[in-house]
Amino acid sequence: MEDPPHGRHLGFYSTIVLFICRMIGSGIFATPGGIYKDVDGNNLLFLIIWLIGAGIAMSGLSVYLELGSLLPRSGATKVFLEYLFPWPQYYSSFIFGIFNVLFNISSGNALIFGQYFRYAFGLENDEIKARNLGLGLLVLTLAAHGSSRKIGLWIQNVIGGVKLFLIGLMILISIYVMSLPTSITGIENHLTSELLFKLPTLDKSSLTVISSAILRTIYSFGGWTTPHMVQNEIRDPIRTLKIAAPLSMIFVIFSYISLNLTYLIVIPPKEIINSGELIGAILFQKLFGEVLGRKILSSIIAISAASNLLVVVYADSLLIQSIAREGFLPFSDAIASNYPNGTPLLALLINVSISIGVLFLPQNGDIYNYIVSMQVYPNQLFHAVLCIGIYKARYRFPEIKAPIKSPHIAVIFCFLSSTIIFAAPFSSPSTLVKSYSFGGIILFALGSLYWFVNVKLLPWLGNYRVVRKNVYLVHDGLKIKKWIKVYNN
Repeated sequence: MEDPPHGRHLGFYSTIVLFICRMIGSGIFATPGGIYKDVDGNNLLFLIIWLIGAGIAMSGLSVYLELGSLLPRSGATKVFLEYLFPWPQYYSSFIFGIFNVLFNISSGNALIFGQYFRYAFGLENDEIKARNLGLGLLVLTLAAHGSSRKIGLWIQNVIGGVKLFLIGLMILISIYVMSLPTSITGIENHLTSELLFKLPTLDKSSLTVISSAILRTIYSFGGWTTPHMVQNEIRDPIRTLKIAAPLSMIFVIFSYISLNLTYLIVIPPKEIINSGELIGAILFQKLFGEVLGRKILSSIIAISAASNLLVVVYADSLLIQSIAREGFLPFSDAIASNYPNGTPLLALLINVSISIGVLFLPQNGDIYNYIVSMQVYPNQLFHAVLCIGIYKARYRFPEIKAPIKSPHIAVIFCFLSSTIIFAAPFSSPSTLVKSYSFGGIILFALGSLYWFVNVKLLPWLGNYRVVRKNVYLVHDGLKIKKWIKVYNN
């Protein structure tokens, strides 16, 4: 178990806060409307999809808890893949590194900020204007984090307080709507028992639709891997995560199911179908009126999305920086450096630039769902591979007992669900769905080609082998790995 240079500063409470604040973001206020539209307004299927998404998140967390207890180090998926699949040499590092540089994007939160900001201030319903507002937020985020660590973290912490308020409000609203009768609340109940238990009509295309919808619930539950990425910072990490992780997940699942039921109770079905990413704003407007609901609380959701974006951009930039320190990216030295401002400036620029590029992809009115699917989809392959890796480790090293063992049913469910979701888009007639599925495959192919050329082909042609040597950067003294050519005699 490694200790970080600055000590372990995350206790039980801090770890729970990290889980909850990272998981509850803009997704729960943006994805339900699109999912409800996909299932043609069937309440039962809508709730089942959210429960499936919750089950996938819980099973994935169970897998990570076992692997994290075997390898109590920061890095999460990267560390697990490198340990479980060391051969072919460096392959896991190349594939996962390239994926995270290109696919860890913040476009979704940027777009939701633009949509809710526009709605709160009564601006024209124009997706391009929402994208432009998102662009402005991304540029401001780059400026804040790139100019000074203190300024960026101060802004991030202040806005994070708004998110905690929003989480509390979300829970109180759900309790108020579901526990009190209509005679007290004055809210018309649009969720009758007949509508709730109406069976859905399924056909051959349903699997693709359902898998696409589940991807968006997975996005909404996303973030549960974050504490494993900073496991070195957690005091007594195995014991802390064993308790804090399931408690946090149960809390988030309860909050999401409650809020989705609240949407179904308060908002008529046709309005949910037409709500797009604004279902949260519509809920607040119906409960609190034009001024408080539409303007103030919709602004708070926009600020919450901005908070998530600030956290994600900074965390993903640090991840890009750590990948650059492995030495295989072009210009690794410059990307890994904190010179000249003591900030990961070039890594921030890479993350923000790719996010801006994805934000302005030419889609027709469905850019948010496309961004979510494109971001979440390739991860399903990593999760399926890690499930195989667990059984590989158990078989090869039966004497090593993980302090936290994932139940067989959780590992199998995680593997099957990830595999089905990964495979389902290939049977879809939709070119939009096929574009992100084939895009993921192309990314893995390009990563494999990049590994083959650098690790196998060029060394073979040049009669040398590559080894990695630790070196220190001149300006900031950071340790990175340098690829050295050792020529054969």
